[in-house]
Amino acid sequence: MDEVFRLHTAGDEFVALLHGPISDLEIFGQSLLGRLRSRGVTASVGLAYSTQTDHVPERVNLRNLAEASCREAKHRGGDCVVIGLGLDDSGDVT
Repeated sequence: MDEVFRLHTAGDEFVALLHGPISDLEIFGQSLLGRLRSRGVTASVGLAYSTQTDHVPERVNLRNLAEASCREAKHRGGDCVVIGLGLDDSGDVT
């Protein structure tokens, strides 16, 4: 079951935890962005992916990576997709 959360620190930011295989994150992200644009909505999309979803620390790390990826998308000017592969020591997306 997919899960969507509104971040408690910012009312206009959402995190989605998607379960199941996604073969190409870039295509998925661009498709999501395109569907939002077709409805007149722009977004900063941060994606993170893992095959581990049932172990709680992994889900926390995944959520943190998705949030950092979203911040990076905003930093780039928004209306784009950033796929987070990991975080460096300062918490920035790699």
